[in-house]
Amino acid sequence: MIISIISILKMTQNNAESVGIFQAEWPLQTQTANCAMSLAENGFAVDVFLYNSRTYIDLNSLETHSGINMHCFSLSRPNDERVSSSEASSSIKVTTKRLSPLAYNLARSTRLRMRSTFRDISNLFLYIAESDKGLIPEPILERSLDLVEGKSYLCLIGVEKLGLIWASKVAKYLRSQFIYYSLELYTDDFQHLIMRNSAAFKRLRLVERECHKRAAATIIQDVDRARVLFRDNGISMAQATIFYVPVSLLGGPFELRTQFFHQTHNIPHDKKIILYFGQLAEDRFCLDLAHAAQKFPEQWVLIMHGWGNDRTINKIKAIDSQHRVRLSLDMIPSDRLQEAVASADVGLALYNGRISNDRLTAFSSEKMAFYAQCGVPFVAFDYPEYRALADREGSGVVIRDVKELAGAVATILTSHDEFRRNAHRSFEKYYNFRSNFAEVLNGLVTLRANRPVGVTLPAYG
Repeated sequence: MIISIISILKMTQNNAESVGIFQAEWPLQTQTANCAMSLAENGFAVDVFLYNSRTYIDLNSLETHSGINMHCFSLSRPNDERVSSSEASSSIKVTTKRLSPLAYNLARSTRLRMRSTFRDISNLFLYIAESDKGLIPEPILERSLDLVEGKSYLCLIGVEKLGLIWASKVAKYLRSQFIYYSLELYTDDFQHLIMRNSAAFKRLRLVERECHKRAAATIIQDVDRARVLFRDNGISMAQATIFYVPVSLLGGPFELRTQFFHQTHNIPHDKKIILYFGQLAEDRFCLDLAHAAQKFPEQWVLIMHGWGNDRTINKIKAIDSQHRVRLSLDMIPSDRLQEAVASADVGLALYNGRISNDRLTAFSSEKMAFYAQCGVPFVAFDYPEYRALADREGSGVVIRDVKELAGAVATILTSHDEFRRNAHRSFEKYYNFRSNFAEVLNGLVTLRANRPVGVTLPAYG
């Protein structure tokens, strides 16, 4: 295998303390970017190490930001193992001449099953041996150690499971402290219900637990998610250093009301928009919403913005006999997202409560942060965190079933100005990244002296 690395290095102040951020095989999204930029803006020299991380943001904002050095790793096969497209095409033609389509497909599927079986057996043995071998490829680890050689870091931050494991290995080499930044609650219930106790995931969870126990601190969205993470990782919260940083956004409230979706979908300006924002999937209640929309008043339009497979999208189209649904499938540039969301009158945040990661989303869902920033009242299922927001802040309405959606929307539209003001207030209270991240910045001062940091539970805990 050949390791490739793209490093973007910039001059930093000689006296700036360094912080390293590690993220592997996890999409680069706003929370990691906001973390890096906030650290740099507060005088830290930030090294961001990425391995096989797809980019869901404008990477240029990090690459050009003062005080941030980017190191992007990937692995590829050696040249003598690579197959050109023409060679691949010729190979396919030869194979199809020798085998019938049925035999060729059978041979291919057999080969894939054998590879999958081999991986499963390998992961099972590695799990039994409690080995972390290969989770971070050796070439990646060695190259990252070369890059940190001779540098002094106040701490390293590992984003998600593999980022945590990578950061812990580098921290051991540097004799430095490291912090676990948890974004998703992929813990015990996810392991059992979604991953069906796969050996690969059980091994990842095993190594995550051991690394988390050695972490100097944990960054997580709220106290309810912390309780699940610490319980499932076998760690007491009593003496733990925990920084609570809800998924949140840079900037202040977006006060402008817009006509973005009205203009892009040729919708009359006087119609009310109910916005579904995210993955279009059946387990996200998209079909139920499409059915519910058929009974909407003529002045309401359900905008379903996001991505999904053709099968789900075609089902939605088939349901929409009353033309109450508009599908918005084109990607919106990141610098226009607030403008898009601000054209909605109501925002939906409907998650399946089967696992903790989906149930505890009031402070871990980016759509909730966008709704609050843009003054868009929410409708969510009646889970405790959402009910607390609805009751205490008056920024939305909770429902027990999609069948109650129309009544919830009507309640919001009746007092829309009040709900809108409350949504903006909830942004400043819960979803302003700079305010939330101040807890981490203050904690790093104490972490410097390697002393426990006092934890203040947020009001929504």
